[in-house]
Amino acid sequence: MNRNDITLERFKAACNRLNYKLKSEGITTFGIRNSDMTTGLFNDFLGIYFISGGSELLIIDTGTVDPGTYYLNKPMNKDGTAVMVKGFWEGAYCKGKHKGYDALVQCKAIDFYRITKNQFKKDNEGVLRGKWQIKVTGKSIYRQIIGANQHRANPSVTSTDVGMWSAGCQVRNNPKEYNKFIETCYKSPQKYFDYILFLESEVML
Repeated sequence: MNRNDITLERFKAACNRLNYKLKSEGITTFGIRNSDMTTGLFNDFLGIYFISGGSELLIIDTGTVDPGTYYLNKPMNKDGTAVMVKGFWEGAYCKGKHKGYDALVQCKAIDFYRITKNQFKKDNEGVLRGKWQIKVTGKSIYRQIIGANQHRANPSVTSTDVGMWSAGCQVRNNPKEYNKFIETCYKSPQKYFDYILFLESEVML
């Protein structure tokens, strides 16, 4: 999956196939989960669909929609580390602070898989470090508000390893892209922002 392959036409076609109703005015935020769910990689895409006065714009950034290896090995919750379930999450985000800086914060419950440390270890038994995978099949699902925010990684340089930057958040790894994203959202009069999490296969047909 390459950034340039994610076109406005493909995005809208995916929404139509999945019966996701886009706003007729304003911003819709979204993520696209790579079919390669190797842990620790910023190999997903995050973006916004912006429509104003009939004019449409699609902006695609790099990042991750999944937690890093650190938190899969050391869950912050007894039920396991959160991995967002794909789908359309209406009004799930609003403007707020993540660790003191401007972000979009989760303000409505979203479905999450929970992966325990033992499950993660069993799923990757015999697999070399660096090749570990996130596997969600058969995992429990919880509908929760857990602070799974849309935020950035390092504020100064583009991050290459998810590390401790995500325990289930939607994280942009390029600070310049993040700054443009959050500036666009904060200029909007919207109070709430929809979020769509796609699988790569749902967009790249």
